[in-house]
Amino acid sequence: DRRALAKVKPAASGFQRYARRYADERRRADRLSVVARVARLITGDLNLDDLLDGAAQAIHELLGYENVAIAQLATDAPETLVVRSFGGSYKELIQGTYRIPFAQGLIGAAARSREIVLVNDVSLDPRYLPTPGVTGTHAELAVPIVLGSDVLGVVNVERGTPFDQDDAEALRIVADQLAVAIENARLYEAARRGAVLEERHRIARELHDSVTQQ
Repeated sequence: DRRALAKVKPAASGFQRYARRYADERRRADRLSVVARVARLITGDLNLDDLLDGAAQAIHELLGYENVAIAQLATDAPETLVVRSFGGSYKELIQGTYRIPFAQGLIGAAARSREIVLVNDVSLDPRYLPTPGVTGTHAELAVPIVLGSDVLGVVNVERGTPFDQDDAEALRIVADQLAVAIENARLYEAARRGAVLEERHRIARELHDSVTQQ
């Protein structure tokens, strides 16, 4: 009997190692899939809000996070985040736009510190800011979207089971991609405004010349 058990234990141990290796490979494949999907969104002809909406949904579908929100830095207020891109349950439960100061919530803490905030029991963290209408959240992971020394936003996910460092790394890669996308969108918008202003000046000069000639 002991010899038989000795044969069974290595077999079981080998199966467990295979199962863990398979799970790790699957998670790695899912991470690459979301990175590739976000990259396609970035290179597509989308405005920034549509891009972030698509990224939030991709994070939900491919990484399996129950609640996803992507916040942008407000253009009209310092140290304030605007949240209007959602994925998963948030997409159905949250309507409209939310504004979160850096001083509030785990999202604000990630923006303020420029570091990843991972809390696996939000009931024990005084910084946790419950989302209206959302229940069953036990863990939250907030990853800042940073370009250089500038905070451009935060990727935030929540679920009922704990997060680990693999989750944090996957979202950090996505956040790095989104940082480039947000900066490109800002530069494009600035260039567009500059082009519009230059066109207005040109028309004004032509009108002035026309009036002068008349």
